[in-house]
Amino acid sequence: MKKKKKILFITHAFPPYSWGGTEVYLYNLTKHLAGAYEIFLMFPSPSRNTTLEVIHKRAWHEIHLPVMYNYFDQIFSPQKIYFSQKNGSLLQKIINDISPQVVHIHHLLGLSLRFLPSIQFPVIFTLHDYWLICPMVNMVDWEYRLCNGPGSRKKCVEITAKVLLENPGKRHWIIAKLLHNSLCFNFLKYSLSSYYYFSQWEKNRNKLLRNLLSSVDIFIAPSYFLRKKLVEYGYPSEKIRVLPHGFYKPFISKNKKPSRNIKLGFVGTLLPHKGLHILLEAVKYLKGKWELHIFGKFEPKRIKYHRYLEQMSSASNIYFWGLEKEKDKIYSHIDVLVFPSICYENYPLAIREAFLWKIPVIASKIGAIQEAFEEGKGALFFTPGDPKDLAQKIQMILDNPDLLRKLKRSIPEPMSMEEHVKKLEEIYDEAMENHLRVRSRRNY
Repeated sequence: MKKKKKILFITHAFPPYSWGGTEVYLYNLTKHLAGAYEIFLMFPSPSRNTTLEVIHKRAWHEIHLPVMYNYFDQIFSPQKIYFSQKNGSLLQKIINDISPQVVHIHHLLGLSLRFLPSIQFPVIFTLHDYWLICPMVNMVDWEYRLCNGPGSRKKCVEITAKVLLENPGKRHWIIAKLLHNSLCFNFLKYSLSSYYYFSQWEKNRNKLLRNLLSSVDIFIAPSYFLRKKLVEYGYPSEKIRVLPHGFYKPFISKNKKPSRNIKLGFVGTLLPHKGLHILLEAVKYLKGKWELHIFGKFEPKRIKYHRYLEQMSSASNIYFWGLEKEKDKIYSHIDVLVFPSICYENYPLAIREAFLWKIPVIASKIGAIQEAFEEGKGALFFTPGDPKDLAQKIQMILDNPDLLRKLKRSIPEPMSMEEHVKKLEEIYDEAMENHLRVRSRRNY
């Protein structure tokens, strides 16, 4: 019997502990590959009862899970969160013990980058956001305006400090406050040392990351927009491949009854850069019969932004359903998905999921979202951050039911998981061949 090739996936989180876009994509990918490959998966454990040295190995859906935990209360010590020798040594030991044919990284947040240069196996790195460029991940500032990327070190420190002031974690808040005070010329010794230390790290962060990631054989960007940004900030264009995510085609009931009221839907994380407040402002301008159904974890008692959303949602036809993992329960419930993001995005899964369920979309015309569809083919664009323009686009559908049917008929088909995996395997083969060629040259 032919021995299966080993693939080691490394990421920052995974179901059932976390259900973000990266996690859901990787969950589906590992399940699809588990029959043909021996799959190993490594991510930080969410349990605070474990220590760094403890590794749990268990089989789940034919996937081996070596799990480690990294203390997040060290987040303001860049040397530890990025370059921890302890973390790096442990990661290196795990990789050597598994001895995979391919190491496929999906995120390194909460892990160490120190192990990367010493990996003796082909390395693929799929990018799911802008973390390699921006420490705040989404390239927005503290007022959730678009940021063009790293500029002066003061700018990046200021953004990080002010955003983290909103973090409910007490330790994060205290240190962020000190960082913020140092920017306001509070000459407390600790504040000044925190600002200096953090700013020195930020000044060199992108250069350090590029150097550490030079050992990556191939980067995968799900969008051309992300590829363009990576090249703009110094990553080698010849190493970056564009490969959209793959999806399983769902079973769609033909018996869905038409709604008496147009049901608008928002699906995603309730964070300011996702723009739900723009949608809630927009619906105030609407005339006619409509409902708004919001799917995403909603904690108004704990999170300030959620309290703001709650205050904006006094109308009786606005519903918060919380986090819903069953996609059929979401998309069988709505007629139009609204995607009002005010950040660049990378590869918004919600738009493609809506297309799979034959749900038309109204989305911000910004960044990688523009690659999801052509105007009028399954979806409409609106000006990012403009509630009146968004309201106008929704009103067009409310006033003209034929437009909704026309959009429905022209919805583009997202890439299937089968096609995605076929192209991914070609990238694996390319990486293995390149890695072998480089090693042969060194030995020669």
